Amino acid sequence: MPDLSPKKPIGLVLAIVCGAVALSALAGAPLALFAAKPLYFLMGFEVVILVAGVFGVLAAMGRFAEGPGLTLLCVAAIVAIGSLLGDQTAKLTNPLSGPIVVQVRRAQVEWDVTLFFALRLVAAGLIGVGAGWVVLARRPRESAGSLVRGLAALGAFVAIVGGGWALRGAIGRLGPFVATLVGLAAAVAALGLLAAGVHFIVRAFEFGRIRESATGKAAKSA
Repeated sequence: MPDLSPKKPIGLVLAIVCGAVALSALAGAPLALFAAKPLYFLMGFEVVILVAGVFGVLAAMGRFAEGPGLTLLCVAAIVAIGSLLGDQTAKLTNPLSGPIVVQVRRAQVEWDVTLFFALRLVAAGLIGVGAGWVVLARRPRESAGSLVRGLAALGAFVAIVGGGWALRGAIGRLGPFVATLVGLAAAVAALGLLAAGVHFIVRAFEFGRIRESATGKAAKSA
């Protein structure tokens, strides 16, 4: 049985999300083209996202049985990046922008996060989580353990980097020699945790591939 199909809850949810993204892009492309001032870049990104949404629906229906996880991961990346670039090229003239939900105002950075981009980002996140679930669910016991270890290592990495940045003033007052030692120790620990985190997360996804390879070999030998 394929990893995804409309009969499975995860397949149905992903089909709905990808379908909604495709429909929003189908509406967004002509709106961008026929705006008071045509938004050609936005239209182009919406067309790409429309195609990606269609591929996402097909993957959710089980049409890409050999690589649904990778297909959905690519769809999620296209939706997120395409929406970001399209929204930035159009600024607040995006006909689908909707109200501003978050305003970022720091130093030289000024960015209004619109409802359009927020919803697209949520959709991309759901598709990405679905892509991960498809692979991890093949061998959940092995994958879950490795994934938890990887996330824990990355959490510790973020804690060290964030703590070092927050305490940089106090560390600097310890003197050049001590501050250098502390910085080197923190850098080595952070890099080690980053490497371990990436390794465990990649390993978690490889468990699904191992099972798939073993199944393929068994079928050939039979």
